[in-house]
Amino acid sequence: MNADDIPIACSLDAGDHAARGRAWHDLRRAALRSATQDGTTFTTTWRGEARDELSALVEAERICCPFFEFALEELEDGDLLLRATVPPGGEPIAEALFA
Repeated sequence: MNADDIPIACSLDAGDHAARGRAWHDLRRAALRSATQDGTTFTTTWRGEARDELSALVEAERICCPFFEFALEELEDGDLLLRATVPPGGEPIAEALFA
């Protein structure tokens, strides 16, 4: 299988897609502590007080983008660690959401 065979398409319409992008953008501005990328894995650390909003966005992404794999965990200091792994070719979508 190559990247052209992977359905890198969102199930949202254009208006919902734009709203989703704004929600991630607003959350990044308010609560993102750090972001790194290692190949197709994106690791981000978020302020703990963003737990509810981040959890809701991750759940929406799981529905919209079932080809992404997410792991969300609480760190000892109360911050949140989110790992998103995307299939090859999905990096631009993940970069727009998490970088």
